[in-house]
Amino acid sequence: MFSNALLLIFATAIWGLGFVASRWLLDSYSPLWANSLRYILAAVIATPILFFYKTHRQSGQYLRFGLIASVILFSSMFLQIVGLNYTTVAKNGFITIFYALFTPVLMMIFYKTKYNYRFWILVLLAMMGIGLMCDLKVENFNIGDFYTFLCAILFSFHIVYVDKISKHLTSALEFNLLQCFYMGIMGLVVAAIWGGPVSFAPLLQWDTLFVPSALSGLIFLSIFSSIIAFSIQVHSQKTITPHVVALVFLLESPFAAIFGYWILGESLTPMNTIGAILVMFSIALLPLVNRRIV
Repeated sequence: MFSNALLLIFATAIWGLGFVASRWLLDSYSPLWANSLRYILAAVIATPILFFYKTHRQSGQYLRFGLIASVILFSSMFLQIVGLNYTTVAKNGFITIFYALFTPVLMMIFYKTKYNYRFWILVLLAMMGIGLMCDLKVENFNIGDFYTFLCAILFSFHIVYVDKISKHLTSALEFNLLQCFYMGIMGLVVAAIWGGPVSFAPLLQWDTLFVPSALSGLIFLSIFSSIIAFSIQVHSQKTITPHVVALVFLLESPFAAIFGYWILGESLTPMNTIGAILVMFSIALLPLVNRRIV
């Protein structure tokens, strides 16, 4: 379990660095196209690899698992992007992390799992930390906040669903490749309908592959954030419970802040720093209280 926990933290670091890659991609594409292109390329990469796996071709169960998970995950990301059109980045980022709260709630509803006060304290501390990192200003709740709220619920459902099926999966990589394949198809359809006209010229500039650019950002998001990191999530959830996974995922924000400061030169206020420390402190305490959480 310890090794899987380290892998999960590594996945959150990848997603944190993915924020930097997203910034590069968003310099050339709208959020809708950027998200869709990420999974379209991941699907293109996944297709030939899936050809060598036999399990999904022999088992309708694998195909069904991958389809359901991909619909949940893609829908959550789509709602997050839609929400950004109506609310602030700070509120969008903060409301999204409510999956850390919704995940144990779903486990309580569907599986009658019970948690004691120590776990809820860690969740509240971590969420306070994220709020400080987002420079959150509480304003009127609007339609964008509602879409983001639904996004957080769907993220929670995805974590719980992966937990339910992970014990039946022989290969986390194969499952996630299927998930990426389905999301690539959905991304293509959604972008074609709502994304508007697009130019692929920025992605054809091969001399920008190893410098900050739309091309390098897309490749990082497709290979590392989508194929590798989500495969790690599926593998880790074979031994790590959903409520722990959701809490560890909050490390994505401190990693994003660190990489943004290091690579993009973004500033960190004292409040941002205190928030990051609060999140990391909450996760660091998790092993000490986890045995008495449930």
